[in-house]
Amino acid sequence: MDIKCDDYYYYIYKHLSFDRELKVLDLFKKLKLKFTPPDNFNDPYDCMAEIKFENIPIAHHEILQKHFSDAIRSNLSVTCFNNNPLNMLMWSHYAQSHKGFLVEFKIPHPIFEWVHDAFNFQPITYQDEFPTFPLLISDPLRFFKPEFSAEMLNFITNQYLVKAKDWEYEKEFRVLAHDYDKNNFDSLLKIIPSKYISSVILGAKLKDEDTNKLELLEAISYFNKTYQGNVKAYQAELKPNSFKIFVKGHPVLDRETKTLKDFLFPEML
Repeated sequence: MDIKCDDYYYYIYKHLSFDRELKVLDLFKKLKLKFTPPDNFNDPYDCMAEIKFENIPIAHHEILQKHFSDAIRSNLSVTCFNNNPLNMLMWSHYAQSHKGFLVEFKIPHPIFEWVHDAFNFQPITYQDEFPTFPLLISDPLRFFKPEFSAEMLNFITNQYLVKAKDWEYEKEFRVLAHDYDKNNFDSLLKIIPSKYISSVILGAKLKDEDTNKLELLEAISYFNKTYQGNVKAYQAELKPNSFKIFVKGHPVLDRETKTLKDFLFPEML
């Protein structure tokens, strides 16, 4: 509930690295945000959960677990955001060792109305216990029917929104889309409204003469002209004599901001 916000928007963040073809800049040129299939994540346990079948012979558990889990994973993709924009490790792991960049999104309520084929914007739960999902079934074949049942949705929550406590520093949020086609790369690309891109923060080690930086600034300029935007680029800096990153002059990150807690009654926390 500590999402940065003001009276109108929630602010969430995505650390990004430059790829060789600079496809990442399509966020500004074509308003395309890339989702990722779970097999490409850096956590080997990501999107995994144990299913405890009830009323099913033990001999069938392993094959059912594999088929059920694979069926869900095969057409779901994920995009990740966080609420820890100035964290040193986040920049190191996800923004090319501080040579990448950070995108700030401003999201009005309802959150993520722009992802039409997705579940809700969801925070990750961090815990020590491996996620398990008890499932009482009478007809195993219903797992393989195309429609999502309540049991499937509960399973997805357990499988996609639970991670080990080792990852808690990320303060991650996810959006899940369920139209991924492994034979169609474009199924991973979702269009977002231009008004939700708020600002860009350049990595502390991204040099002025770096071609990637010049290409990024050009893409932002194109975005502002083409989509009538007002996105500004800010420079992340390393704070002297301190293990901290700061962004001078940034309207959200360079001042005390409200969080979602400021807008809720105590009984809602």
